[in-house]
Amino acid sequence: MRLLFVRTDRGLVSLGSRLIRAYEGGLASHCGAVLDDGSVIDTTWPHGVRVQPRDEFLASRELVAELDLPVPDEAAAQAWMRSRLGHGYDLRDILSFLLWRDIGSRSRYVCSGFLLRAALAGGLHVRERHDRWGVRHMLILADRDIPTS
Repeated sequence: MRLLFVRTDRGLVSLGSRLIRAYEGGLASHCGAVLDDGSVIDTTWPHGVRVQPRDEFLASRELVAELDLPVPDEAAAQAWMRSRLGHGYDLRDILSFLLWRDIGSRSRYVCSGFLLRAALAGGLHVRERHDRWGVRHMLILADRDIPTS
């Protein structure tokens, strides 16, 4: 599963991007997945889960990393992501990072939780499974060889 890790340092959105990076201690503040047709699927406020051309996804963002996360069944991961189109963004899930509690919704997503759930739907196995995976966690997961069974 091809993942794009980005950040924004322009405009009002840059404040949120900087806060996420400061809290997580990472270089990226957002992530999306490249679909088989080259478009990118992600979830943001206020749009929720959506697909857009790669150039639109990157238009106001700086690409930090582009990495492959090995999943046994990428088609299943992409099918899961596509099945969530139109689902909302979960603003409450941000509180789960601050409070270290699972308070997020199962039908609304933040970018990192959305991609983790897609990877799990594609057969990825991780030792720790919880809903508090941040962008930095996904970057670390994608940036090393991990067993898939």
